[in-house]
Amino acid sequence: PCGQALQAAEGGGADAGADAGEAEALRAKVAELERRLSEQAAATDDKVVQEAAELAAISARNTFLNARAAAVVVDPTVEAAWQAVNEELEPVFAAVDKARINQIAGDQFLVKDVEDAKSVPLYKRKYAALGATAATQESFMKAFRRAVRTAKESKTVQKLIKIMDDGIEGGLTRKQVKLETKKLKGKTRNAAFFFEELAPAVMEDPFMESVQGIVGSLLFCGLFLGVAILLLPPIPEALDD
Repeated sequence: PCGQALQAAEGGGADAGADAGEAEALRAKVAELERRLSEQAAATDDKVVQEAAELAAISARNTFLNARAAAVVVDPTVEAAWQAVNEELEPVFAAVDKARINQIAGDQFLVKDVEDAKSVPLYKRKYAALGATAATQESFMKAFRRAVRTAKESKTVQKLIKIMDDGIEGGLTRKQVKLETKKLKGKTRNAAFFFEELAPAVMEDPFMESVQGIVGSLLFCGLFLGVAILLLPPIPEALDD
């Protein structure tokens, strides 16, 4: 009986030791998990702090740029003419801006879509990308052409164009007006689009464009004929006789 009791005690001690070992291993796993979670939380906190700092820097830069743009003084006549145009064409500017953003976003999507579509043959992916790119570009060009057509029919735009062409009577010269419009371009995106893209399109002369196109075609035809004559083989002497 004493031997049996001793064996039972030893068995119980072994079981207790095994339980203690399992508990110790479990505590170690919990500690490791807590350590990893704390590291992830610290990394997340650092990322949040970095993003917040970047956003604060961007906000401060935008505030500075807006303040600097607001501090720029523009001639009152030019400023008033531009504000009238901006108010009238605001829907047009918004439509063109939306089409431009869609074009950029569409190009980015196409790159990702082509990279992911590994199962599609390469030539099909190229045709799909080219077709979609052409569609987004055509949408932008339609919006731009509508903007040009609307601007050409606008009296406020024609008034501003006249100031840009002739200057202000008794005031600024044409060159000085150009300097004022350059100031306006730095103030807003609408002004930059109008003076850099829309106004030149409105001021184009269709007749002169047609003449230039005809002259260019004639020059190209003449050049082509000249090169063709130079490339012709010499006439055989037998045919000359």
